[in-house]
Amino acid sequence: MRCVPLCLILWLTLSGGNGVCAGLPGSAEVALWNIPTALQESREERGRLTGLLSGLPRLSPPLQLEGYGYHGGYLPSLTTLPKTPRWTVELKFLAYAPLQQVVLVPAIDHRYEVEKSFGFPRRFVLSQVFRDGRSQVIQEWMQEDCPAPGRTPMILDLPESGSSRIRLEVFRGSEERGQETFALDEVFGVIINEIVKPETVQVSSELDAEPYWSRKFLNDQKTSLGLPVRAGLKSNELPSDAEDFIASFDSEPGEPCVIELDLGETRTIGWLSLFPARPPNEVMIPGYGFPRNIHVEFIPANPDGIPNLNYKTTVSMEVQNPGNNVLRLPCNDQRARWLRFTFQDLPVYEGRSTFALGEIHVYKSRTTFPVKGVTLEQFGAEMDEHAGLLTDRKSGGSEVMLLLDWLREVVERKRIETAAAQLSRLEHSLEKRWSRFWTQTSVLAGILVFAGLAATAVIQTLRRRFHAKELRQQISSDLHDDLGSNIAAVRLASAALEQQASSDVLKRDAEQIRVIATEMQDQLRDVIWLTDTRSDSLDYLVQKLSDSARAIVPAETLVLEVTPSSQLPNKELCVQVKRDLLLFFKEALHNAIEHSGADVIKVRVLVKGGSMTVQIEDNGTGYAVDQMSGEHYRAAHRGLHTMTLRSQRLKAELDVQTTPGEGTRVTLCMEL
Repeated sequence: MRCVPLCLILWLTLSGGNGVCAGLPGSAEVALWNIPTALQESREERGRLTGLLSGLPRLSPPLQLEGYGYHGGYLPSLTTLPKTPRWTVELKFLAYAPLQQVVLVPAIDHRYEVEKSFGFPRRFVLSQVFRDGRSQVIQEWMQEDCPAPGRTPMILDLPESGSSRIRLEVFRGSEERGQETFALDEVFGVIINEIVKPETVQVSSELDAEPYWSRKFLNDQKTSLGLPVRAGLKSNELPSDAEDFIASFDSEPGEPCVIELDLGETRTIGWLSLFPARPPNEVMIPGYGFPRNIHVEFIPANPDGIPNLNYKTTVSMEVQNPGNNVLRLPCNDQRARWLRFTFQDLPVYEGRSTFALGEIHVYKSRTTFPVKGVTLEQFGAEMDEHAGLLTDRKSGGSEVMLLLDWLREVVERKRIETAAAQLSRLEHSLEKRWSRFWTQTSVLAGILVFAGLAATAVIQTLRRRFHAKELRQQISSDLHDDLGSNIAAVRLASAALEQQASSDVLKRDAEQIRVIATEMQDQLRDVIWLTDTRSDSLDYLVQKLSDSARAIVPAETLVLEVTPSSQLPNKELCVQVKRDLLLFFKEALHNAIEHSGADVIKVRVLVKGGSMTVQIEDNGTGYAVDQMSGEHYRAAHRGLHTMTLRSQRLKAELDVQTTPGEGTRVTLCMEL
């Protein structure tokens, strides 16, 4: 068994990318003596990982009523991988800077309450395409299926810069009921460490089922992932001031609602992010109160700090309900001190026009700009005291994040969760091994202690009384009554445990104990027979050999020929002769049964005059006679070598006749 240090296991668990789980060794590779240390280190590391998870964002429930993403349609399942892709998607990004990464967001199966991905491809090639027509593979899953990512996005690095086109070729989609399908929620690009959307999307085929599935939803910046906010408290744990800016009107305001932000100085603005508000009273309405028409004025300041209206720029847009997504507006490096937002076309809930925002986030190149002042118009004086909620860097009580940072931390959370789960499974396996070891050790120790005590009792008895035949009889009786009954009790108890055990491992251990106890019981019978003074006669010896033959050789195979008891002389034998002859006889029978492949075994125990002949003959495979000499043969055929030594102690003649394919005959002749 190899001993893999746990530090290596933890390194393999936490080392990068999508193949985290594949590198984790099994518990069998941890040496038995290292299990307690491995368990302690694993628990400590899992505790550390759990602590890291508390600071990482988690995905929100997929509150999507429409715009699920792109659906490639259904195709019949194939048993072999096709040579050409079944679906192809080409995406083109603005080429103002090198594309650094691609983010694939899995689609969600909205048919079930359980949150799982839908249609994520199993075999695909993702490539970047250059202007000269060449391509470079970013990620390839062609030799094996891509592991299902669940809801977690897949972030892939581009091996080269200078490309703004991405091609996704799917050779095997997700399989369901004999059909394959391919779907994605969204595709993002990363340029200068900022999330951008594709400008154009081309697909080879699609299931056009608006407002749910369409190719245009592949770059609408709406996903099922939720808002990019840090891991916050649960709704019932939020403090009373964890509010978003929500204003309600009896009717549509006569004048547009205006929010003006003062940045304190003229800044170059890269992006504006508008976060939807968290609905009050747990109302499950995605994009609650989000305005449908947004007009933004970028107003720089003169050197004297007065608004320079001559250089004012304006952006207007019609906005669809963003759902549970942040609305990100590229500002293309507009310079402004004041941002004046004009909002119209407010949604109506329960007959009241409602305006709601969680946060207005102004930043460039990952630097968030502080807001020095917020001015409200048409909201009513009572809302002025809540204006700070628009720029408190919180949405729904949680700190807002840059989308790219949030995506990376979501992926990191999945990686750590996977590693922690791997460690948990490793600990469970190690605990089972450790428990099984102690169970087996306890049982074995009990058997050894019991056997040691029994053997000590027998040895002490033999030392005190080894000269007297009466004592031999007493020993025989003691072995039968004490040790024999105890071994029988062990065998019966293990059989009962085997029947009642619920664990396969425990059943296997109980069966092994029962087999050992049965073998000990058989061996004990032989010891009792040898120590019993009543079995010292030739008559008892012949009867013992006959009984052993019937017990060892199947009845349909055995042909037994024995001199009748009435024709046997009244001859007493010593213990050593009885022992050597019985063990010789059993070894010869064992060889005939285990190695010859015979279907007939003839056993003869014949006494005539002053000699005794024991013969075991089989019609099995036999072997070459020239193999019956040499040290190598004796090492490989220990049984025959042992029989030869016993025949020498018995001062008997041993004859082994064998021919390949014609069986073997072993004959022992000894003088009585």
